[in-house]
Amino acid sequence: MCLKCFQPFKEGVMDSLWPNIDLTNQIITTMIKSLRKKNRYFLAFVVLASMLSMLSLSCTKNFDKYWDEEKSKGGNLFDKIKGIPEFSLFTEALQKANYAQFLEKGGSYTIFAPTNEAFSKFLSANNYQSISDIPSERLYLIIGYHVINSMWYEYNFRDRYNNVANKLFSKNTTYITRSRKYVNVDVAQPTAFKVNGIDVVSTLKDIDANNGVIHGISGVMVPLLNLEELLKSDPELSNTTFVKLLKVLQSKSIDALNTFDRDRDGIIDSAFTVTYPLLNAGANIAVEFKAAGATIANSQGTPAYTTLIIPDDASLNSYIAPTLAKFDNKIELLTPNYIEEVLENYMLSDTLMTAANIVNRGGVNVLRSSNGDALVNTVLRTENDFAKKNIMASNGIIHVIKNTFLPSDREKSALGQAMKDPDFKLYFGAMQAGGLINTYAVSTRTGTFLIPTNAAIKEANLNYDKPSQLQLNSMLLSSSKFQNLLKHNIVNTNLNQAALVGNKATEFGGATNNVTFTANGSKVNNENGITANVSPLLYTGPNNTGFVYK
Repeated sequence: MCLKCFQPFKEGVMDSLWPNIDLTNQIITTMIKSLRKKNRYFLAFVVLASMLSMLSLSCTKNFDKYWDEEKSKGGNLFDKIKGIPEFSLFTEALQKANYAQFLEKGGSYTIFAPTNEAFSKFLSANNYQSISDIPSERLYLIIGYHVINSMWYEYNFRDRYNNVANKLFSKNTTYITRSRKYVNVDVAQPTAFKVNGIDVVSTLKDIDANNGVIHGISGVMVPLLNLEELLKSDPELSNTTFVKLLKVLQSKSIDALNTFDRDRDGIIDSAFTVTYPLLNAGANIAVEFKAAGATIANSQGTPAYTTLIIPDDASLNSYIAPTLAKFDNKIELLTPNYIEEVLENYMLSDTLMTAANIVNRGGVNVLRSSNGDALVNTVLRTENDFAKKNIMASNGIIHVIKNTFLPSDREKSALGQAMKDPDFKLYFGAMQAGGLINTYAVSTRTGTFLIPTNAAIKEANLNYDKPSQLQLNSMLLSSSKFQNLLKHNIVNTNLNQAALVGNKATEFGGATNNVTFTANGSKVNNENGITANVSPLLYTGPNNTGFVYK
């Protein structure tokens, strides 16, 4: 059967196919009678080939007026937009944002194209005289917000919204754009077709192009900044202690969606997105969507929301002051894992909570931060607890509060306290590289941690800068061997100062991987004869669970 038969049937097409199907049945019946005594396999082949041929002919004949490449689509998206007078300002915007070349070649996209009237209103409202007055970066973001991957005709939007086969994704209205932000397409009512509350112009919808479809709209959509962009650009937030801490954890990754030759100089212009590898996956600061699925219903992924509750500077500065003093009062020198355990306490993952929602939350400890800790029931129970509230972002909401929360479970653990020690900074980098932080930095975790100093880590030439190149003294280690190396410094029982005597089993396991304490616990050696000095007890977890020595 030809591929056109798999396209959604338009009104009247199905009726026009029935006569051809009847004709096909007559021909097949005649063939069966004449070939009844022939080889059965040959008969089956002839019948099948004839059926497919006739269906293909009938399908092509009746779908030409809907799917003819020359007559119906008429060129690529940019040429089609350029040829429609109502989109002349949008055409100019595409050219300035260097999106024209992007829409001229390949791909499969849906364009929500603002009309000239819509663009004129936008220019006037923003005190721009013309398209050329719009800053390039802002225009690029705005244009990308009008482009969705894949072709979505009006009936496709309705089909996804009314999808009853997959109840989890039916009534879904969110679509990810090239700017990595979501738009909401409203087709809830039979006569409604809107995007972000803006009407699709009925006479300018479902406009075919070779590489997509165009819907004219009566307004220009301006996307909200995401949390990362908002924290960076808002003068009242960008210089806060919270954001300064956050910057220490920043990394970046390539943005494949927006990496191409923007300025047409023959060189690919790389685009990057900010990432925070240490933060738990639920803390979506720069991320706006989660992985898309394979079906039409969940092809647009899931919006990723985070509620940020930021302590004001007076409160947060007071909270971190004792630790910061150990690091020469320089935030950039703090152990990243310590910063993580502080910040995650103020991030509510995968949720969008207004100040009123937080104040009026029901039950006890029903809100949990991204580190898994519950928000104490008595905290944030009045609007007066907020210095600022309901600062909206495309992937979340920000509130500034007048106090700090209690320390997190991780911060109270023996290892959590050790993260505040400058002499252990390299050790925690190694533990992070070995994927052991979440296992051992828990307040209920039994263990005695014999933590090597920064000098000891350097002397051993332990290198963990690249996860694929974990090394000890220039020798490559597998991830499991790297972990075992670190586990060899963890005794699997709680040992106070008086208990540092004799032979003890380590987390490495096995009778030959023990350590032995001598000289009243001031020295320790392993089976290979390596001896180290042991400090007095430094840190203890809650209820004497977990002990740390240097």
